[in-house]
Amino acid sequence: EGWDWEDKWHPAPGAALQPRDDPRRPQGPLLKLPQGHYKPVAALSHGELVAAVVAAYHDPPGEVMWQALCTRAERVAVSLTPAEVLAVVRCVAERQAGQLKLLWKLASIIVEKLAAFTTDDLVCFATVYASLDAVHHGLLNVIVLILADDEDERNITSLQAVELLVAFSRAKYPLPLLIELSKRELTKANEGVGKRPPEVALRGLNALTQMGELDEACLASLLPQALAPLGSTALPNACAACSWVLVASKHLQRLQSNPFAEGVAELKTSHIAASWSQDALAAVTAAARGALALHDPQHLRLVRSGTDKTGPKCLVPACMSVAGTSSPTIVNGAELLAAVELLATAGIAVPDDAAIVNYILEGAVARPGHAEMWPLHLQVRWLALVAQGSTPIASTTAELAPADASKLAPSAAAVSLVQALIAVRPHALLPRAPELLGAVHALAEWKGGLEFTQSLPDAVKLACVITKEAQKSLFRLTLRESHAVVRESLWLSTHLPKKHAATLQPEAVELLSVAAASLPAKFRAENVFHRRGAGGIAAEDVVAWCSLLADAELLAVARTSDGSDIAATEMLDEAWSHALEEALQVVRRGDLDDAASALLASFVTEGSRRGWDVMDEQSPLGCLTLAIQNEWKRAIARDGELEDPYHEPLPIPSDVERRLRELFHELGIAPPESLYNVCGSNVDTTRPML
Repeated sequence: EGWDWEDKWHPAPGAALQPRDDPRRPQGPLLKLPQGHYKPVAALSHGELVAAVVAAYHDPPGEVMWQALCTRAERVAVSLTPAEVLAVVRCVAERQAGQLKLLWKLASIIVEKLAAFTTDDLVCFATVYASLDAVHHGLLNVIVLILADDEDERNITSLQAVELLVAFSRAKYPLPLLIELSKRELTKANEGVGKRPPEVALRGLNALTQMGELDEACLASLLPQALAPLGSTALPNACAACSWVLVASKHLQRLQSNPFAEGVAELKTSHIAASWSQDALAAVTAAARGALALHDPQHLRLVRSGTDKTGPKCLVPACMSVAGTSSPTIVNGAELLAAVELLATAGIAVPDDAAIVNYILEGAVARPGHAEMWPLHLQVRWLALVAQGSTPIASTTAELAPADASKLAPSAAAVSLVQALIAVRPHALLPRAPELLGAVHALAEWKGGLEFTQSLPDAVKLACVITKEAQKSLFRLTLRESHAVVRESLWLSTHLPKKHAATLQPEAVELLSVAAASLPAKFRAENVFHRRGAGGIAAEDVVAWCSLLADAELLAVARTSDGSDIAATEMLDEAWSHALEEALQVVRRGDLDDAASALLASFVTEGSRRGWDVMDEQSPLGCLTLAIQNEWKRAIARDGELEDPYHEPLPIPSDVERRLRELFHELGIAPPESLYNVCGSNVDTTRPML
């Protein structure tokens, strides 16, 4: 059979072969039992099978043996005891090669024997089945229903609630019953039994944020514990909190700007969220500042370990004045970067923070070979961090940072990062192209930075590499990303010194040509793949592209040799024709806003150069003006019907109306009257109808 070659199955010369249906003949691989003899895997009892699976977890066998064990486990699953089911599920889930069919079979056994499992067992099952590629939502629902049942004796603790939240957030399954149950446990008293370790509290905050369920009560309960003990937060915990708050602040800002909030209660909640967002940001920044004050970031070192997601490990030695902390602290690289980003924001006003940031920049990326140790997405974040400061800030505290180190660290970091990014393959850089070109743009405006270092040629080379790759693979970028890449490349070609811009300018012009030619296809692809069900292309994207096509300063670099403007070519004519179609769709959605005035301003600017007649309804300018005029009339029309306000169009914002009036005046067109009667009569519609 190819599985067993033991001598006992080999017949003597002249003897008959053993029959294939002999029950003693082994089927499949043999497993050595603790007693010393071998037994076919297909003949193992459920107890022997579980012992073999546990042994395979500690000492992984070959793939053939593992598949045979899983097949046998699927056949004898109905005979497994609750403890054996738990052991098999844990061992199978830890192995990289998943056994989805086996786990699905065990899920039905779990439901049958649900009463025999403890709360810890149920939390373990939820963690395992939520991490599968195909999430078993049915089992997750059953587990939450059991734990939420008041008549069931199994109640979850706050630690178990955090584990459940982490599992469900990994599965992207925000079950309302679980959210309610977990929040009830997390908002209980923080002292005594309810007190949680800082790591657990931070995991709860992360899980609630990922599911979009973070509220003020949970924040008030978990954040103080995540930063405890106050004033002496451990550096790894403080950096992890910084990584969380960068995401949580955006979440709370979205809650603050919810346009559908109605009533006093909702508005009050919105203001509380805004206050909590600011307080949380300040508390986490203070914790990171205090934790770094107990260490010596000037002697930070990197260790080549970690994953592509977290980056290298950072060794931060403790200050000599801190007793009992001789060994350095190991910090996750991505989390340390988050702490530096927060401190850099405050560093403009706090010189001590600027000194710490510059020391970490020097140790993390400025030293030779350190920038290459970071994964690409973190290199981009480091470069954006370096570029966000207008000038290197020298610390006024002589004890923390000499002025020379503080001044040189950002410039040296920029050089190292740009050189490391040039060595990356171009196809890997393209998804990060908007951020990279934006960082180069910021560096080009950096007073005392890029112009006085040797990184300018490398930065231009990086921009050329990205621009060339974008010409070939512009389809990989979204509509908004492609606009950012085209605009930044044109801006760099216009504002860089001529010696350096000469190499980038041809590539930027070619990219503009490719983008303009493929603009209709790019809009259609955006509508199908990214904006399906969202009501069409985002108005901001249409405004951005129209503004770019009307920007004479940026398009000046694209002049041909005879001096004619590229805007007069047939290619950009087609781009403007399609831009008009998209602009009309935005305007005809109703509710004139900033987008309508911005679109009209772009068409007015381009029309003045091209000679578009606003009175000609066939011209792009006349067509768009007529559409805006119709929507304007619809918004201010009084039809004489007594209807509730919510049945009427929303009023035009005052700043938008003022801008539209300025544009209409520039075009020589009278704006619609404030009281326009659709019937065409001169009746005073301000008088109440009888």
